Amino acid sequence: SAERVGVALPSPCCLRSVKRGAFFSGSGYLSYYDDSSQTSPTSGAFWRPGVDFTIKLRFRTNAASGLLLYMSNPERVDYIMLGLFNGALIFSFDNGGIEVVVTLNTERLPVYACDGQWHALEIQKIGRRGKILLDGNFTAENSVLSGNSGVDVYAPILVGGTREGVVKRGFLSSAYEPFRGCIDGIRLESEIGRTVEIAFDGDDATGVGVSPDGCPL
Repeated sequence: SAERVGVALPSPCCLRSVKRGAFFSGSGYLSYYDDSSQTSPTSGAFWRPGVDFTIKLRFRTNAASGLLLYMSNPERVDYIMLGLFNGALIFSFDNGGIEVVVTLNTERLPVYACDGQWHALEIQKIGRRGKILLDGNFTAENSVLSGNSGVDVYAPILVGGTREGVVKRGFLSSAYEPFRGCIDGIRLESEIGRTVEIAFDGDDATGVGVSPDGCPL
């Protein structure tokens, strides 16, 4: 069963210095705006991505693979996924029948996504086009020419992994692995909904395998 994230897990290491954010052990997840506590997926507490949205976060890891963020719709094929797969950053989504996959292979860049350093990551969806921006300098884009322009997903927003009962969608769904490392500063912006900044130790966050008290420097 999920535990309230505000109850810290044992410290990930014996370092006194910590940085704001959350440490993910590689065996759990964080669920934000848990749908079991809401009456309707269209209530004001839910972040709705719509046609255009932007998601920003910072991460640090030594692992080549791990799920950073995931949302889906149990009644439709729509989903949003952001993760690391064999060292490549992948952002994929389905607007309702046509999947868009954006891949940034960081092995070919001056920076490597799983080098143990902090990286700033931004993903953008504008209609049928998706974009990844890493550290403000390195980008990848992809798009499709037809299909719906809006993605219909709702809570929970899953960070660092998925939980039991959540439908896994996408061409990489069988390869989703829990994230091991640190995540900070998650911000979700949308044209149709309010901006959400995820508080790891807030009342709307539950999870397992997550320490919200900061990341070791």
